[in-house]
Amino acid sequence: MKYEAAICRLDEADYYDGYVTVSILGRSLRVYYQAPVEFALEKLVPDTVILVDLWHVYGNAVKNDVVQKAFITSPSTSTATVRGQVVEIASPVEFRVDCGILIDIDNRDGPERIAMGDSIETCGCCKIYFPKTEWNREAVL
Repeated sequence: MKYEAAICRLDEADYYDGYVTVSILGRSLRVYYQAPVEFALEKLVPDTVILVDLWHVYGNAVKNDVVQKAFITSPSTSTATVRGQVVEIASPVEFRVDCGILIDIDNRDGPERIAMGDSIETCGCCKIYFPKTEWNREAVL
């Protein structure tokens, strides 16, 4: 899901990836990104606002019976637990969930087939891509 994100701080910048803390809809999130260090040092500057594409990746979504929306993040890691209802299907392994905010889920590691309207829970990594740059999701995959 695309959001305007305020850059809080660049936590780690390696040659082609790193971690950055962003504020999206008033929530502080530590997220993983893939882009060269030059891009990070130029674009991920504190107090700037940048368009990001927020995804939940490397998780294993499972269906549950309770629709209890939750987006629980760890302040020190880029992990998050997502609980909510599937509101849009993009492919058999990609879908959007309403967990209090809208977030796109990449469920490549998940064995269950997820359908529209299912309630799910998953724990994994929050990752951002950079739309309208060469570091958009399609280019990085």
